[in-house]
Amino acid sequence: MAALAFLEVGGTIDNVTVAGNPNLGSRTAGIWASAITSASIVEVMNSDVIGYNRAGIYAVGAQMTANYHNNTISGPGSAYTGPQVPNGMYFLEGANGSASYNTISDLSYSGDDIYKSTGIGTYSAGSNVTFSYNTISNVQNGFTLNGGTGT
Repeated sequence: MAALAFLEVGGTIDNVTVAGNPNLGSRTAGIWASAITSASIVEVMNSDVIGYNRAGIYAVGAQMTANYHNNTISGPGSAYTGPQVPNGMYFLEGANGSASYNTISDLSYSGDDIYKSTGIGTYSAGSNVTFSYNTISNVQNGFTLNGGTGT
């Protein structure tokens, strides 16, 4: 469940606040951008994402290029004990793009000793992903590069 979703299309989000409920039982995302079959570019800027339990802003798929800049992402905080691992920004499954000048905070997961929250991360992302000038605080992992991400 995502507050805003781009599925096989591109677009721009500018100066938007996305507020959710981290206590929902299902996985929730602030902004979800996915492109598997159609080349798409999504830009998210000057926006706030708060109150989600899984994904602040995610980019998914080999046809997705996502550029995230000047955003503020606030996770559910250290008191969160829900079933999901909250993360700030992620590039997944071949997605490319950039994350710059973002502020990400208050991500914590206490469900087990294996998984930890991440400010900005990749999982099997494309080979053209860059992070620069981001401020990350009160998170378990600032940055995570995982599972076959291109270099």
